[in-house]
Amino acid sequence: MPPDLLKKIQGFEGAGGQGGRGSGQNDNQQFLSQQKSAKDKNGYLDESLQKPLNRNEVTAGSIIPAVMVTGINSDLPGEIVAQVRQNVYDSLDPDRILIPQGTKIIGEYSSAVAYGQSRVLVAWNRLIYPNGETIALQGMPGTNGIGEAGFHDLVDNHYLRIFGSAILISLIGAGAQLSQPQQSSAFQNPTPGQTAAAAMAQEMDSVGTNLLNKNLNIQPTLRIRPGYLFNVLVTRTMILPPYPAEQP
Repeated sequence: MPPDLLKKIQGFEGAGGQGGRGSGQNDNQQFLSQQKSAKDKNGYLDESLQKPLNRNEVTAGSIIPAVMVTGINSDLPGEIVAQVRQNVYDSLDPDRILIPQGTKIIGEYSSAVAYGQSRVLVAWNRLIYPNGETIALQGMPGTNGIGEAGFHDLVDNHYLRIFGSAILISLIGAGAQLSQPQQSSAFQNPTPGQTAAAAMAQEMDSVGTNLLNKNLNIQPTLRIRPGYLFNVLVTRTMILPPYPAEQP
């Protein structure tokens, strides 16, 4: 592999690979430290015990089982639709249905995908009941079956484009080297035609390398297919009226 190509690939990995992961880990450690030290005066919590505001609540920490209706392609941001796949019952009275099966969920997903990322970040914004009533969810996150943030299904790292671009960069560089005038003696000057061909080859090498380098920085494409099973994590307690078993 030519040395210039190796440096380009190593630089690409450092920009989006291990370097990005290292800085992300530092941010995570800083986040945890800030949370532990926040408002820690004497070891006691400032908040007091709160009584339920209503007897019909879906408390924070509950989950809403759901299934994807539309798909996700992380190349572009967009809105998504899902559907509640199981009844969600009152956290204080398990006999009352508060969110019925078939309720529609409207959300959005992030298209900001880093090198090496395999999960797409999703936030859910609104519930639409079968009877037309709606409630805002204020960006509650989507998780998988074990509570991990984000969705994971299909990952396209575009290896064909990346390594194909690397091979083309290598071929262009080799062609530029071969196009240089080959002097048989120190006293023989290149002809005007040879000089023009060498200059043209150098310019083509520069332009082609700049264009192909863009393919080395392409982000992975994450795809979530319709039918993907997930949970909406309830992050704020929801006060909801019982849903009637039958509509008039």
